[in-house]
Order: sequence, then C-alpha cells, then structure tokens
Amino acid sequence: MTPGPQSKHLSLSNMKKCLIVAIADNYGIGVKNQLPWHISEDLQYFKNTTRGYPVIMGRSTYFSIGRPLPGRKNIVLNLGGDPIPEVTCVYSFEEAYREAEAAGKDKCFIIGGASVYKMAMPEMDLLYITHVHTEVKDADVFFPVISPDVWERESTSETHTDPETGFKFEFAVYHKKMNITKELWGKTPEGKEIFRYTLKNASGASVQLSSLGAAITSIMVPDKAGKLGEVVLGYANAMDYMADGPCAGKIPGRYANRIAKGKFTLDGVEYTLPVNNGPNHLHGGPKGFQNQVWESRVVDNAVEFMYFAEDGEAGFPGNLKVIAHYTWGEDNSLKLVLTAETDKPTVVNLTNHVYFNLDGDGSVLDHKLELNASQWLPTDSTLIPLGEPEDVAGTPMDFVEAKRIGQDINADFPALKYGKGYDNCYLIDGAMPGQLTTAAELWGAKSGRHLEVLTTQPAVQIYTGNWLNGCPKGRLGQEYHDYDAVAIECQHCPDSPNQPGFPSTVLRPGEVLEEAIIWAFD
Repeated sequence: MTPGPQSKHLSLSNMKKCLIVAIADNYGIGVKNQLPWHISEDLQYFKNTTRGYPVIMGRSTYFSIGRPLPGRKNIVLNLGGDPIPEVTCVYSFEEAYREAEAAGKDKCFIIGGASVYKMAMPEMDLLYITHVHTEVKDADVFFPVISPDVWERESTSETHTDPETGFKFEFAVYHKKMNITKELWGKTPEGKEIFRYTLKNASGASVQLSSLGAAITSIMVPDKAGKLGEVVLGYANAMDYMADGPCAGKIPGRYANRIAKGKFTLDGVEYTLPVNNGPNHLHGGPKGFQNQVWESRVVDNAVEFMYFAEDGEAGFPGNLKVIAHYTWGEDNSLKLVLTAETDKPTVVNLTNHVYFNLDGDGSVLDHKLELNASQWLPTDSTLIPLGEPEDVAGTPMDFVEAKRIGQDINADFPALKYGKGYDNCYLIDGAMPGQLTTAAELWGAKSGRHLEVLTTQPAVQIYTGNWLNGCPKGRLGQEYHDYDAVAIECQHCPDSPNQPGFPSTVLRPGEVLEEAIIWAFD
C-alpha cells in the first residue's frame, strides 16, 4: 500500500480535503460516564493512529477523557461554558480547522458525540465509529443518521466486552458512497458496446469515464467562485475517441510513449513493433490499448476497466492482463491505480493521456506549471532520448519554480523546435518505487483552480498540446486549437527497453506491475 499524498502546499482547503474523521461517542448520555476510556481498545487504536496529528473534540468528550490526549494538539469545540485550561478552545469548525492547520499537519482527526458528529458530517470522507451496546434505553442514539444511502460500511472489527462495565463495543469503518451511473454511450462499427460511467460526489463535482481506452472524458470541479466547470479536453461522441490524434484521456499501451525504430531486444530476442510516429513506435501502435474497448464494471466506490492483450499483439511478447481502477473522492481527487500481469517476459509502460485546461477553454499558455523535476531527458529530433539526463537549470526546460507555460515556449532551443513546444520527459525528484511523490502542479490563469499530480512513477512527460488543430470537435461542437490543453503524463521514460540506464520497464511472470496517479483539485 502506498502512503497518502505528500502535499507541498498545505492550506485550509487541503486540510478539509485530506480530512480523516474519527468519531467515538463519549457515552455521557444514559451511561453516566461509567466507561473507563483508558481500557477501550478502539480508543487506544484512535490514540495510536492520531499520534502527532491535531485532534478536534467536543467539550463533553474532553471531560469524559479527563485530560488532553498526549503527543498532539488538542482543540476543543467549546459550544458552551468557561474556557478549558491546557487546550485550545474554539467555537466553530472553521476555527478548529485553522487551529489544526497551524500545527503544520496534512490532516486532522475529530472525536466526539452526536453534536460534533452532525457538525463535522459535511467534511467527512471516512467515519471510524464505535457503537456501544448496553441495556440502557437509547444508548445508541448518537448514530441514527448514518444513512445507507450516503454511507457504506467498509469493515467491522471484533466485538469487545469491557470487563468492568460489561458494555460491548463494535468498531466499524464507513466511507461515503459515490453516486455512480452507467450508460450505453455508443458502439464500434463491429458492434462492441462502449459504456460511459459518471462518478459524482456529494458536492456535485464529477468525473466521466469511457470503456473505449479506459478514458477520462470529463472532470467537473469548482472554480474560485464555487461554480462547477469542465477542466479536461473531451469530445461529443464515443467514437470520436477512436484513433484520435491526441489520444485524449485514454490509457495508451502496451508501451506509452516512444520506442526507437520500433525495435527492442529482451532476453536475447529482438521484437519488431509497428512504426507509427516518424521512424518510431508510439503508444502501442495504431491498435494500442487506447483504441480498444475494455471490459468494465463498478466495484464498490470505484470503476474498473480490464484489457487482455494477447501474446504477439502489436509485436509485444506475452499475454498481458491490465486493470485500470479509478476512484473519485469527496475531496475532488481522482485516483488511478494501474496493474498488469504477464505469462512471458515483456515490457510495459502505462499512463493516462488526459489533457487539462483549468480555465475550461482558451489557451493554457498563461497557466502556471511547476514540476518537481530538476532533470530532463534531451532527445534527438524524433523525440528519442539521447541517453543521460541533464539539469534543467539555466534552460527553458526549467519549471522547478512555477512559471507560465508560454514564458519560454518560443525560445531558440532544440527541444522546443523539435516538438513545436514542450513534449519532453522529466525525471521526478525523489521518486521511489511504490511511493507517492508530487510530480507537478498546475494553476489556471483565470479560474483560480489548482491541480496537484502525484504518482508512484519515476518520470512525467509534459506535452503542451502542440498539434491539437484538426482533432475531433469538443463536447459543445467547439474547435480545439494548438496549446488549448496540457497533458501531464506520469510514466516511465521513453525508449527504456533500449536504454539500460533508465528505470526498467521489464515485467516477468509472477510479478505484478502496480503504479498509481492522483489528480487532486482545489
């Protein structure tokens, strides 16, 4: 399991976005505070889990505990009564979040009874709830509002009995249900059905996905005024995505990006691939994964796509099973987990080729981009890496500090001449296998929207939509133009099968490739 996002920029909105909520009743009603908290197993779990993080609690909960929780900042939502020594007292959740943010953490925890529970409800993504079962009438009155239409029970621990009181405790985890709908969107000429899925969270923000190419076809998130708007390039019809030049929103494969001259050698065997981009192989060829209809289904709060590539398909060795697992959060973050397994040694490079325009339309040249990358891969004129990475410092390739995408795009620099803009691979600083790392951040010029991209992949390809002219029309019939969107493609390096110095893209039988990408909006 990979760790949570390591955001470089903590803000109040991020604090709410990353909120993990723990709710435990203080048992003050009906049981007269008889519960010995110090031996309650769920509370011990809570103490261990929250160590170092701020804790927001209700007034009655604080007095039930009898003292501040050690090793963290204690914030009491003091809805009445005198100030409490040794803790920070606040009078609204907004104040509580600000105090929690001041502790310099990326999440906070909440513990409390019915009143705190109801007030915190709009911010919750997860509930950690302890039910107490007693013979006292209405002892479970605290949690009647866990609606099965909104919350789904994720897991349940064993039931524990407190030896001193005889009370039974049941620890449960709930997550908010995602509103997911499925519709038949179109059919291929061969009659294959193309399905579209819509995932909508409680705020109304949404994502749409297509089974053609396991594509992201729409993301609707709020701007600085709270108005929902489209932020990704997309077309009106399902079949517009078939063999489109931009590969908009889709998962290319078996090998995303380029392989020089369509050839590579693995374990002494040379393989030949279709050449479809100048002298090179690109994105798995004309019949790559992006132009296939994937199997699809709803799994819990997620949508999952599966594609099975046969041995020899597009010249690659091995039967390959690929799964793309998408989840959309209440915090307006979209997570993609890609997994693959093979029965023969092969090479694999998977990403998603979604294009962003955080203002919804017009050029992205005034968007600001920041990359967590101090090195990039110089290429030849066909965009095949020359070998060793180079420092970005002192070149137009430098996005270590946020700058306008268009600031240097017309500079007299070979890489920018080759691609008519940016189409280059950057090595993510601090990237480690299986660890989520910030790859990029993007700011809209007018909308106030911000996107942070995190990934377990070692590199990110930045493509500034240099050849969007002539692609299929947009959802509303509008023409797309060059530089109307930017792709931030988290992946392995291009031509890795021919470049032994790059991170390996070889997958062998018995191994499972697993990579994650998170697009977090605020």
